[in-house]
Amino acid sequence: MKTISTFTLALFFAAGTAFAQSNDATVDQEGNSNDATIEQTGSGQVSAIDQSGSSNTASSVQNSTSNSSEISITQVGFYNTASADHSGSGEITQYQAGLNNSAVARATSSSDVEQTQIGSGNEALIAETGSRLNQNSSVEQYQVGFNNEASLSIWSGNGRHLDIEQIQVGSGNVSDISDVSHSNVLSTRQYGLNNSATLERGSSAFTGHTVDVLQLGDGNSATFTSNGQHNSYAGIEQFGLSNMASIAHGSGDFATISQEGYSNSATITQGN
Repeated sequence: MKTISTFTLALFFAAGTAFAQSNDATVDQEGNSNDATIEQTGSGQVSAIDQSGSSNTASSVQNSTSNSSEISITQVGFYNTASADHSGSGEITQYQAGLNNSAVARATSSSDVEQTQIGSGNEALIAETGSRLNQNSSVEQYQVGFNNEASLSIWSGNGRHLDIEQIQVGSGNVSDISDVSHSNVLSTRQYGLNNSATLERGSSAFTGHTVDVLQLGDGNSATFTSNGQHNSYAGIEQFGLSNMASIAHGSGDFATISQEGYSNSATITQGN
């Protein structure tokens, strides 16, 4: 037997043009105490929320009078929270199966987002505060396991032309990509327990970098710091336990670190 839980469905139209709008909003709830909110401004917006279980919360906001977007949120389980906010064209897809997972995505201007969480206590954040994901960018966050954290923050007014993936399979892994500007290709892949990957802005804008981090094992730590712009590559591979790798470089630099075993430590610093 299907039980329809409490939900709020809000459709906002520009004054005087309500009948000219062509938005599409769908909420499907099965279980108890689920909460869904959809807000749409403009035309051509498509939003769907599907909740199965109990005490899940989902919010979809589409706010653009000149562009249309698609948002899809699926929650299976208990106490999951998902929030999607798109103010341009593009798609946001959020899928949660388990309990106590949290996903937030904010995007604009032809940007696509995919967030998948299977397990419990996982957290996936894209531009939670400050500037949104912007202009022809694509981000995937994929988490399977328990208590993994993946976050992406955008430097003020930027976030353009980004291709980013954060993959976590295991428990207690942390991937933090912070203060990104534009034209970056960034990947962190973590398989195991309690691995940490940090990609961050240093003395120069986080612009024009290609960075690939692969961690297979437990307790490994990888850090990349941007001290220059454009045409640089950094690669870090860690296989084993408790390895530490750090790369800091500037414009046009190339650096790789590969570690196999346990308790290895490597640091590369480059500058112009």
